Amino acid sequence: MLAGLLTGLAIGDRSPEIQPGQEQPQQPASEGGREHPPLQALSDVGLSSSSSKENSSSPDLNQVAQELLEMMSTPESSDLSAVERRRRLRELRPEMAAWFIGKFREATVNDVCRQMALELALSCGGPQAVAFFEELVAFKGDRNLGHYLQIAISLLEEGHLAPRPRQFPVSDSLFGMTRSWLTSRDRGDRRAALVLLGFAEPKVALPVVTQAATGDDDPYVRMAAIREMGRIGDAATLDYLRTQRDLIVGGIQQLAKPTQQGNEVFIVSARVYAGVVDDAIENLKERLLPKK
Repeated sequence: MLAGLLTGLAIGDRSPEIQPGQEQPQQPASEGGREHPPLQALSDVGLSSSSSKENSSSPDLNQVAQELLEMMSTPESSDLSAVERRRRLRELRPEMAAWFIGKFREATVNDVCRQMALELALSCGGPQAVAFFEELVAFKGDRNLGHYLQIAISLLEEGHLAPRPRQFPVSDSLFGMTRSWLTSRDRGDRRAALVLLGFAEPKVALPVVTQAATGDDDPYVRMAAIREMGRIGDAATLDYLRTQRDLIVGGIQQLAKPTQQGNEVFIVSARVYAGVVDDAIENLKERLLPKK
């Protein structure tokens, strides 16, 4: 269903040309000739932040990063209000990513600092954060690290414990994986692809995201697409979501299946799906307001 749109899809102007009708090959873990590090590089005995060549933040930024990691790792010991914590998190910069990556590699599996370091590294945005995400992708089938990738995708989609990054320049190799994920049978792959397209050039990503919002056969993938429409859409997107709101919500609801936990069966309310569309509409209205 996405084949025609995928032919012209590009992030920036870096996409390799693909002939119409050509089948998308499955991208290997070391896409683009880049060798991913062995599993040990992200394990408990990984590279330390003090010795890593990546850890090139200035001393002042390192101090700020240390304070933010402590704030996020021990919230019960902090007297900061939620508003003040959000203000502090706006101090994150791409130059801090390497420091947080080093802390992730130092931490043990059960150390709460490990997840916090991962989220803060990605929330910094920038090329080092993107490279770190690629390392997590390479090990998505690993039972020890696979859940970290899911946390990373959630953060890139809506923010998690840390905010969604403002800039996430998808690399050529990661873009290659994204193109193959769009046609994957795994709904998690398709969702991840759409989340990454939210950081892409809108003119080339928007047709693919819009198609998925009504054409994918999974309700959660459709919701991911709608969220990204709210981030990269234009005036025509806003008009489309407004006029087709009920049809979009109804289409998602038809795909949704009841889930069972023990003896209880749960059905997601249509209000949840409507809320996703309404949020996208509000995001677009705010983005499209004339600049003062």
